[in-house]
Amino acid sequence: MRTHPPARTSGQRLSGLTLARVWAQRLWGPTVGLAVTGSLLVWVHTTGIGAVFIRVGWGLLILVLLHQLTVAADSVGWHAMLRNLGLRLHRRDTLWIASVRNAAQTLIPLSASGLIAGVRLLQHRGAPTATALAGLIAEGTIATLAELLTIIMASALFLLGAPHISAGNLKMVFSITAVLAAVLVVILWAQLNGRVFKAMSLSAQRFSPKSRRTSWAIAPLTLKDHLHQLYSQRLTMFFALFWQLVSLLCGAVEIWYILILMHTRAPFVFALLLQGLGRATRSFGFLVPSGWGLQEGVYALLAPLAGLTPALGLAVSLVTRLRDVIFALPFLVSWHWYELHSAVAMDSSA
Repeated sequence: MRTHPPARTSGQRLSGLTLARVWAQRLWGPTVGLAVTGSLLVWVHTTGIGAVFIRVGWGLLILVLLHQLTVAADSVGWHAMLRNLGLRLHRRDTLWIASVRNAAQTLIPLSASGLIAGVRLLQHRGAPTATALAGLIAEGTIATLAELLTIIMASALFLLGAPHISAGNLKMVFSITAVLAAVLVVILWAQLNGRVFKAMSLSAQRFSPKSRRTSWAIAPLTLKDHLHQLYSQRLTMFFALFWQLVSLLCGAVEIWYILILMHTRAPFVFALLLQGLGRATRSFGFLVPSGWGLQEGVYALLAPLAGLTPALGLAVSLVTRLRDVIFALPFLVSWHWYELHSAVAMDSSA
């Protein structure tokens, strides 16, 4: 006997509309970023960009391997933080999770996709949510400090090595530096101020279900304790900062390699400046995943300082985007396989 599916109720239709609205809110950031990138392509004229990709050619594969070194350096300090929090992960596992986080941030159109991926994979390794979050938040804070120091150092060295450029030509760099410093101060104040976490705990008590009220209220306070524990370990923090700076230097080598493939004579210090600014715009363009459009604008506007055209600056940014996509795909596939394998293992043990 043929059965017919039940008709949708008004509540189901409403939930469908709500779901569509949620996705529209999540995707407006990537849409704006891609629109800005498209506008930049029109502004700089795209005649030379295709030729740049042809020049890069198979060098892109070497660039992907160099990017793995950048991510590996980034993960060393994070691994030390996790060990301080009692998580005994193998370095290979930490590197894989860091690579998946990088891949998720690149290809998944959500602002916090890298954070979500990191928390989930650490939970699979037995880490409580508050512990995983503490490690990721502290690592992000140290990364911001490293970006700020890199931009300041690269700007000073660039001005010293290019007498024809005045400080006025770097107004945009100074503006980004000031914003970055202000954001860093606010982030540190929020993490070290116990009242913020107490307010979060009270809000959790007020709005959480009765069955989870206690656990939700304790979670912010546990997160605060873990963060304070990490920041009290100064040697670990300096160790993490050192490796974040090494990661930024490795990323600058990648950009310098792209500039060499383009047959340009831009100095390494300029590549270091682009790397610091590019990482900063990706980190704090939180409404636009991966800083789409923001990084492209910064590269195009700064390119003339090194004697390059805005089109070449935009091409450098687009080459790094293509590198990110090629790097990310295998790690997203491995994450998908890992989730399927974990689900099958749980079903078989149940």
